[in-house]
Amino acid sequence: MIDITQAPYNCDPTGQTDSRSGFQDALDQAGDVYVPPGTYLIDVPTAQGPFDPVLDVKSNTNLFGDGTQLSKVVANADGRTSQWRIIGSVSGFDNVRIADLSINCGWDKSHSYGGETCQGFIADTVPADDGVEPRVFSRLSLERVHIEHVGGDPFYLGQGTIYTQTIGCTASHYNRQGWQCAGSHFKLIGFRDWDKKNDSH
Repeated sequence: MIDITQAPYNCDPTGQTDSRSGFQDALDQAGDVYVPPGTYLIDVPTAQGPFDPVLDVKSNTNLFGDGTQLSKVVANADGRTSQWRIIGSVSGFDNVRIADLSINCGWDKSHSYGGETCQGFIADTVPADDGVEPRVFSRLSLERVHIEHVGGDPFYLGQGTIYTQTIGCTASHYNRQGWQCAGSHFKLIGFRDWDKKNDSH
């Protein structure tokens, strides 16, 4: 098991310094990736492509924390002038679980320059019209994940997602739809929308 606070990853649980590089290095190893209690600052690079997730998830990854009140990922999007996505994949994956943590996407009304602005978790081949063959995102499980401060969709599962389950997840402070899925063979259990736009129990 990888603990993201331990060497060589050395993510800062105090939220004082950027943990993006170490966090991504841990995700690149796949397997069990543990996020201990703390707040982890993730700087969104100003040069980041608008469709690429800041934290890219690989196949066979089990990313988990100690609960949404304890293990927190907080994005710093100061200086962004285009859309950003916090975590997920646009290249495809198989067998991914994300559980028991919260994600603050760093959006506020100062970022309202048009478009979707940002998304929380993304699994989609985008943009759809750029000639890229559709990717497959299979066997995804999102469990007790909270996503907030999102200019677009907290949870966006595109057409390539299959055999997906979302269990006990929540969303708040967002601009569009709390949970959106264009894929097939999915299960949505106990989704709670704290903004009261849509719930599923």
